[in-house]
Amino acid sequence: MTIFGAGLILIWALFLGIWLVRLPADRLYHPKPWVYFWITGRILLRLGMGVFAVLAWEETLHPSPLPFYGLIVEAGCPAAWEGASKLAQKLYRQEQRVGLVVVTTQRAFWAIPPTIDSTLFWRLFTLLQSSSIPREEKVDPLPAWRQVRPYANPLPLLFWIGRFSAEKVEYGQVLPFCEKDIRIEQIPLPSLPLPEATLYGLAFLLCGGVLLVSEACLFFLRQHLPLR
Repeated sequence: MTIFGAGLILIWALFLGIWLVRLPADRLYHPKPWVYFWITGRILLRLGMGVFAVLAWEETLHPSPLPFYGLIVEAGCPAAWEGASKLAQKLYRQEQRVGLVVVTTQRAFWAIPPTIDSTLFWRLFTLLQSSSIPREEKVDPLPAWRQVRPYANPLPLLFWIGRFSAEKVEYGQVLPFCEKDIRIEQIPLPSLPLPEATLYGLAFLLCGGVLLVSEACLFFLRQHLPLR
């Protein structure tokens, strides 16, 4: 949240606080305990509307990084490249963003940044696959984890494709294509979270809807208004 957004929320809260203090509740409403709970609920709903409206507006102007799927491929295993190719095809059929990390015996690096451009992905993927040298020794997942750890929040799931030890993998799913056959249809794909702007917008509509319904009920049921 920016300073400007925090200032807007503070001004809105101050406005509601002044309105609440100046509200002559003892002269307008019956002195019943539930009446004060009703007033508090209205205040909280109006505060929530202001807060979520500002958050949705800021998220629209400065959106967070979109979630994507990360494929971590052991460079020295040809079967891992074949498995990564099949999995990437499945993800691109669902119009998802995919990034690729290549792990060698010496280092790990982002070979293909997260992209929804399947043409660019396959061109780079083909070049990387053709230049890889088969190796028998396993690779350490720690260098790869150092590369992807800063992106753990927008990553719903990492796929470690190769001869990785499941005990050493801190986050993600190990797919041992090099050791056994795995059907792509059997790999579960987690659903991507909704964008934060959408979540804030839904929260704003929820607060506004509850407030509107409560006010409409009181308007149509005049005899039940908590007024004196």
